[in-house]
Amino acid sequence: MLRSAYLSSLIHLLAGRPRAAQSAVYAALARSPRTPKSEAGSLLCRTARMFALTGQGHLVLGEERHEELTARSVAIGSEKMLQDLLGPVSEVN
Repeated sequence: MLRSAYLSSLIHLLAGRPRAAQSAVYAALARSPRTPKSEAGSLLCRTARMFALTGQGHLVLGEERHEELTARSVAIGSEKMLQDLLGPVSEVN
């Protein structure tokens, strides 16, 4: 659901409809439960939301969302890297 909302929002953005793009991702994010499996789709939607905000002229808000998105992406990457590193160690024990 999140990935389809992301694609829908991209279509809206390319057609010059940033409000429709924002609506699509907000609705999907509100309905979707946060699970590790849905994290990639959530990040995609949040990226589209950032573009939709800047497309509507909300540059400061778009920049804030960009900073949040960057922090979340780094956190997810760090968690994944830690899991990859600890996986073989925990198998030995």
